Amino acid sequence: MKRWVIAGIVVFWLGTTGWLVVSEVMPGVLTRAAINYRSMLSEGLLIADNWMRITLRGEPIGYSHTKIEADEENPLARYQVYNHTVLNVTVMGEQQDVRVTARASLDALYHLQNFVFAMSSREYTLTVSGRRVTGETFAVTMRSGGNTDRARIEIPDDAIVYSPMLELALRQLKPGQETRVRIFNPVSMATGTMTVEALRRETIEVRGEEVETTVVAGEYQGMEILSWIDPDGRAVRQETAFGWRLEACDPEDALAAGSGGQNAEDILLALAVPASRPIADPRSVARLTLRLHGPALSAAALESHRQRIVEEVDGGIELVVSRESLPDSGLPLGAAPPEMQPFLEGSSFIQVSHPRIARRARAIVEGETDSLRAALAIYRWVFENVRKTPTVSVPSAADVLDIMSGDCNEHTYLFTALARAAGIPARITVGLTYNEGAFYYHAWPSVYVGRWVEMDPTLGQPAVDATHIRLLQGELQDQMKLMGMIGQLRVEVLETP
Repeated sequence: MKRWVIAGIVVFWLGTTGWLVVSEVMPGVLTRAAINYRSMLSEGLLIADNWMRITLRGEPIGYSHTKIEADEENPLARYQVYNHTVLNVTVMGEQQDVRVTARASLDALYHLQNFVFAMSSREYTLTVSGRRVTGETFAVTMRSGGNTDRARIEIPDDAIVYSPMLELALRQLKPGQETRVRIFNPVSMATGTMTVEALRRETIEVRGEEVETTVVAGEYQGMEILSWIDPDGRAVRQETAFGWRLEACDPEDALAAGSGGQNAEDILLALAVPASRPIADPRSVARLTLRLHGPALSAAALESHRQRIVEEVDGGIELVVSRESLPDSGLPLGAAPPEMQPFLEGSSFIQVSHPRIARRARAIVEGETDSLRAALAIYRWVFENVRKTPTVSVPSAADVLDIMSGDCNEHTYLFTALARAAGIPARITVGLTYNEGAFYYHAWPSVYVGRWVEMDPTLGQPAVDATHIRLLQGELQDQMKLMGMIGQLRVEVLETP
């Protein structure tokens, strides 16, 4: 296998499968005073059994099944919301089976009482469960592999679980009208705002019949998803900017789509951004001039010690990107200034204080007193020991240390956790890197050793080349911003060596 590996799988997950979970089905908790269960109570019973097949540019790759049931005898668990999503996707020529299960329970007053989100693919698993403990406070447990993380979060009482009930309310929107809905994502533990606008009325074919629908556009962090909602308030079609489509169908057709995927386009290629001209020997490129076109681009995020904005013109940003250079030495290990403290702390997926992470970090940097040499030791260990395999997962550093395989996300999360555990400030960089005619979404780490230095333990670069284009930095919550770029970003190569 080539040493460059899957770039953009986290983007794929958050921007596609993640949307199915957050926006099409259960675990997305939506809150807005104007749209809640009480306001929709007069619209009908919260009962549904909906099947949708999933295609990528016309080829079946999976299905989504949503079921909502009512138990009139149990006021504390009156409504049960369930979704099961199956994906069979091709990644670098390999078939990967991804399964997502989501459940929620609501009381007789339509208040969320508990929820469970589970995702599995190959060796990696993730389960997030939450239960109301008092007032609006939920106890949340996140299990990833053999690792457990617990937290308490606030979810307002007017929160609703995304379901056909919400689509029933959106059906009432007339073309030109819009509304806003807040989305709570149980994986990133973050809340964002989705804007929904009714665009037009349109008649489409559903299961062989002509159906009049309302077309609504949902915009979330720059990404737009179109939904066709029938008179009964059911989403019968959904589309994304990069060829992802869901269509209402019979259970038999949905299950058949779940066993497909063999003829679908490789996800890696589907997400790639074509380059306007080829770049010879990209791993040795020291300087690159290009123009980026697309929504959701942030000049502030693009500007860095390696990236200089020349001008913003014709809706694009002209950028000069340079190869990273290594200093002769770094700060004494453990002597980072106070403002670097946030980049030494752990998180749900960067488990800095996990005993195995801490022990491994100490073993790797044992005897080193210079932060740059320590960072290079961690870089070499991750590059040499983590197997390069295409992976569809929500990356977790502790899981990667157990399984020791993955793509750029797994390498980056493990490196970041080990560096922080060793006392070296580190952060995650997400962007593009070039290979064979296209730019691929990619992740790599940066370390602070007196100044920030970008390394790539996936591609084997102690200092990244100039085709590494930083788009943003941060963990899952920040990486969601990439959804607004997928399928709409263009790279115009202006000058190469």
